[in-house]
Amino acid sequence: MYKRMIFPLLGFMLLFGACDDQSRVNDPVDGPAMNGTAAQLAQLDLTMEQAAFIDEMYYMDEDLSVLLDPTNYNVIRSLSTDPGPRMHARRFIDMAAIVYFNLIMKANPDMDIATLRQIREWIAESNRTRARIIASGASREEIALLLQKEHERLMKEINALIGPEAVRAVEALKQQLQEEREKRREIMKELRIDREVKIMTEKLGLTEEEAAAVKAALIWQQEQIALIRAEFMNNPEGMRAALQELLAEMERKMIAAIGEEKWEQWKNLRSGRTGEVRDPIAEQVKFLTRLLELDTDQATKITRILTAHQEEMKALVQRYRNDRRGLAEALRQLQLRTDEAIRAVLTREQLEIYIKYRRGGMRPGTGMHG
Repeated sequence: MYKRMIFPLLGFMLLFGACDDQSRVNDPVDGPAMNGTAAQLAQLDLTMEQAAFIDEMYYMDEDLSVLLDPTNYNVIRSLSTDPGPRMHARRFIDMAAIVYFNLIMKANPDMDIATLRQIREWIAESNRTRARIIASGASREEIALLLQKEHERLMKEINALIGPEAVRAVEALKQQLQEEREKRREIMKELRIDREVKIMTEKLGLTEEEAAAVKAALIWQQEQIALIRAEFMNNPEGMRAALQELLAEMERKMIAAIGEEKWEQWKNLRSGRTGEVRDPIAEQVKFLTRLLELDTDQATKITRILTAHQEEMKALVQRYRNDRRGLAEALRQLQLRTDEAIRAVLTREQLEIYIKYRRGGMRPGTGMHG
């Protein structure tokens, strides 16, 4: 089922992996970092399925590679990088606002660039405010209230900017998002649980008894997540706080299931502190090979195209180091050239599927004939 996810192609986040000043870009408190955060948000393009589940999976510290394509996965990882405790980053990010921004773009495709840029800047600044709230030393209850007020303030500001007609379009899309969530929840639940148990068993050498205990805990967790979402339907901060409490309870269940040593080992593996390196280009080519039934020659050509894209992106970062507008336009032109180069490799039948895929109407597994 992992193979059925939609993988948007362009807008690579390799840019942010190529930046020399990575720590500054990802610093959630520093002023310039907010500009970096806004730029990162511009690269995030969530499908409806991804938008439906990303908030709960994000706050539950789940493996987002189950849900996200390499591009969006790298964006979220960049947003979540934080020098302090791992969950601190996940607390200050307003994932509900980020999903809302993506819904605005999809519901209002003709919205002007300046408005979208302003929304991204506001979300970035709001995340900075949230980081300060969390670090204020206030009680957990006071922090939760302040974060909720900050989220409501941000939503009010965004809605006033885009206007009532655009808001209505977003609300209609939110209803579609809810329907997508209900339609896909059982499938996603099976995927999330089975994959987690399989990988944990492989990496940690779980016994059958331990694997069964882990699966039981994960089933319980998914049931609780569904209840929490229903209870906090219109309260994203309440949902976030409830999920954090659930996460703490799950940690206790996991330690009881597999022991503290294996649990710590698993947390380190999951957090990426194991030296394992993802290859976004290889993943993109593998995805397109399955989607379009590429032959070996086509796959090789597309690999070269994407590799050249990455190298040119690195060069652009250096060339436009102090010119964000110039960099944005240069990257846009690069993406257009890359897309055109990929199209030139495809047959007419493959091109039709590729165009449908880019528009969100094609999923891996449907094949060239469906």
